[in-house]
Amino acid sequence: MKAFNLALLSATVCASDYSITRSQGEPIMYWVIGNAANSPTTGLRWWMNVQCVYDNDTGYEWVEIEHVLEADIKSTDVISFELAFTSQGDPYADRVNDLAYDSGLCNLAINAADNRFWVQTTNDQYYQCSTPQCITTEPTFTQDTTNDWMAGTNWIVDEDEDKPFCTPHATDTTTFQCSQISCKYRRKLDTGDAKDFAFLPENEGGVITEDAMLIG
Repeated sequence: MKAFNLALLSATVCASDYSITRSQGEPIMYWVIGNAANSPTTGLRWWMNVQCVYDNDTGYEWVEIEHVLEADIKSTDVISFELAFTSQGDPYADRVNDLAYDSGLCNLAINAADNRFWVQTTNDQYYQCSTPQCITTEPTFTQDTTNDWMAGTNWIVDEDEDKPFCTPHATDTTTFQCSQISCKYRRKLDTGDAKDFAFLPENEGGVITEDAMLIG
């Protein structure tokens, strides 16, 4: 089992200007583990591609996240990427009774029917603290009753043999399945769920101030 938790980062989500284009810019790349000094394992690198998208058909805005891992990955490995975050525009949440951190997990396991591909699933959870300061004890997590993260059969399935999520290992195919793998999921910027942070840019006098996802 391989599980990875994000280090502290700060990532701008997007301004909610409801433009007529579907995509608001190219994905932005954020390094999580990019060099040997930060890596717990030799040769491991991990980054995220983050993009904000407006859907003309539904009027929904989404944050779309792709985790990419470079490592020696076995077919028996189960990989889970966790994204724990708060909202810059909503810093006054009740950390004890509501939520201190929102969280989404993107999980990968080999497709038993076709080992060229991997199956994606998601978990939606949130953290609460024992005190408002969140410093005396570790936050505890609870699974959200509604899973607002979408992946796999709910969004993008790993089934394209020309663009598989797993890059086949080039040097040790007996031991390892992949040398690189990606996990893609998304959620609405405003899910309407009381246990999710919403990203709602402010509009004051026609001046739009971006909200931000604070990851850590």
